[in-house]
Amino acid sequence: MVSVVFENDDYTVINKPPNLHIDGDYPQTVRSWYLATRGRAPRFVNQLDYPTSGLMVIASSRKAAGFAGREFQARAVAKTYVALVVGDVASQTISAPIADDAADPRQFCMCISETGKHSETHVERIAAIPEDLRELSPSLPQGLYTLVVLRPVTGRRHQLRLHLAHIGHPIVGDQLYGGGLTDTNQCGEEERLCLHALMLSIPNLSGLPLLEAPLEFPSDLLAIVFNKYKHTIESMPVRVSTPCTDLPSS
Repeated sequence: MVSVVFENDDYTVINKPPNLHIDGDYPQTVRSWYLATRGRAPRFVNQLDYPTSGLMVIASSRKAAGFAGREFQARAVAKTYVALVVGDVASQTISAPIADDAADPRQFCMCISETGKHSETHVERIAAIPEDLRELSPSLPQGLYTLVVLRPVTGRRHQLRLHLAHIGHPIVGDQLYGGGLTDTNQCGEEERLCLHALMLSIPNLSGLPLLEAPLEFPSDLLAIVFNKYKHTIESMPVRVSTPCTDLPSS
């Protein structure tokens, strides 16, 4: 289930598996795990979608949560994701405003809209996926797929998923924004979204090192592909994004 990557008196950093809710009325959640193992309610510093795996920071106190939260809000945190996407994608920066999707009665989905908030994602192409690796997932349709590193400058809901879909290269396994181009069972034995929060760097947070969450799912196509190119990804410099001008006042 959940594994601990780093822990001190102020923070617990976990590697969240895919297809696990953070909280809510479900049999298993990150909240229920934290309550059972730490004996107190979690204070989430950052959040991941249900199908996304990777690093989450949980604070043990209001003070610790406030400090780390301000670092995220000020965009002083370097966030690195790895994803498997449909098609052959070039390195680029996606800048497309994101807003709530008024057509969604659940008020859950987001959309690209001129009236939305400024949103920016750096995409770095790692490699096209060789045919021998694609064959490891029989349900993966024929075609081109690319392993990419994603570095969000902003932190909107569903930003990475929506931005990749917007340029016509949805993330493999994205049932929400895939537009029929992706299948629900493309990433190994377990259905999942091929998106993983790999690294976090919070430079101003004393005692918190550069954090990395390994892909621990051996039958997972994303993990297999990542491990092939792990050295290339880990040799890339960690970049802290330049703060944007649309920040709320503190």
